[in-house]
Amino acid sequence: MNRQWLWLVIVAVAVGGFVVGVVVAQEDDWDIWYLPESYSEPYTPTLLEWKELDFNARSAHEAWLSDRLQRTYCTVSSMDEFMFVEVGTKTQPEWDMYMGDGKFACSDEELRATYAEAAQIELMVISLCFPGIEKEAVTIDFLIDDKSIGHWWDGEMFLNPDEESE
Repeated sequence: MNRQWLWLVIVAVAVGGFVVGVVVAQEDDWDIWYLPESYSEPYTPTLLEWKELDFNARSAHEAWLSDRLQRTYCTVSSMDEFMFVEVGTKTQPEWDMYMGDGKFACSDEELRATYAEAAQIELMVISLCFPGIEKEAVTIDFLIDDKSIGHWWDGEMFLNPDEESE
């Protein structure tokens, strides 16, 4: 059994357990003594909330993102006006341009192109989970070692001005 199938099984079991827990929690009128009473009230998630949960569970591990970048995690959350995506990255061993502290040993143009390619790949993955999503409503923030690199929106990659190389 390869790793991808193993992760798929783990995610399926976790989501299934969550669903069973929600159903049981909604059927039983039980109090959670250490939290406010509102935590034990029934709640039915929307399809969007279920899809976000599913996407976040499936994307909580390292994965190939491009020839230059590896994704360390990816999360989505929906806001009123747009879908916010946060992607943690690290460089592939073949493209070890990261110098630490959010700095890279390449030009801003090369860095922008590298992350723009990663954004297109991530947008394709998002479109698979959220069919019909308006691409201009998606904004993707990229980080490396918890340092913000920049964000992608509406087909353009913007580097953080204070993070751009000299």
